[in-house]
Amino acid sequence: MSLTATIGKSACILVDFMDSAPSITIRGIRYSFVRKRERQNISVYRSRSAYLRLGPPRLIANERAYSEALLRANFPVPNIIARGTYRGQWYSIEQSIGTKQFGKYFISDCGRTGEISARHMASFIRIVSRYTDAQLATRRKKKDWAAFARSVHLSILQKELPAKSVRLRSAYARAAKRLLLFPFVLSHGDFNPHNIFPRGVIDLEQVCFAPAGYDALTALSHIDMFPDDPSYEYHRLYSFSRRQKESYLAMIDQLFCSAGLPAPSRFAREFRLCRMLWSAARMQRYPRLQKWRYRLLDSML
Repeated sequence: MSLTATIGKSACILVDFMDSAPSITIRGIRYSFVRKRERQNISVYRSRSAYLRLGPPRLIANERAYSEALLRANFPVPNIIARGTYRGQWYSIEQSIGTKQFGKYFISDCGRTGEISARHMASFIRIVSRYTDAQLATRRKKKDWAAFARSVHLSILQKELPAKSVRLRSAYARAAKRLLLFPFVLSHGDFNPHNIFPRGVIDLEQVCFAPAGYDALTALSHIDMFPDDPSYEYHRLYSFSRRQKESYLAMIDQLFCSAGLPAPSRFAREFRLCRMLWSAARMQRYPRLQKWRYRLLDSML
């Protein structure tokens, strides 16, 4: 599967203010600024029906390549409808797949009734099922555990926690040994309810090849990487009930069984460790949450 991309003709772009432009107009359509990614120099804008990402050529080209690869594999991701350049920056425009992610639905549900609604949970399971079904068709024989270690930021975390470097490496090695039963598949890398809409999946900057099951289990365990205490920089605003977790895992296990693969739920501990490595790294901006995640990680080693 090729992960290359090319950029076509540049379009006329009118930028109202350069560095933190509140709006960009392309071919007569106005895009309003949404956010700038925390660790990448990519600005995200939106119109009524589309999203625009503007940034360094290499980063935009990579994301476009990932999007095209996922589209070819029938993943539920947005269609790319335009692309171009502006003063050394590249942009890519994708069709909007909605305005409210499942994370927001879940938070709203729990704030109102104390639990995620059955309707939203059923919708969540449907789109994850569709995503996972497409994902399993991308399985490959090559298993690059060193590359996956980079994807979950193992070496970064070893530098942050030098006294635990050996334990971190050993824990990852044990998890990898248990997960050898799974093929590597094209993966999102940050598959969680805030990147998942009823109609598809967004934010593809973390795309990688990972053991099948990593994305699916990440979507369920992501929220466990946040404390309940609201005094932290970020805290848990929703949670899955036991019955919802069982229903979700039953769906995932059935898909894997049909594909001739082991049930991921039997390896939840190993997948969760991999996600915990990713979640604990690069948290310097949020020192209290960082310490909390370090403690949680330590309990899993």
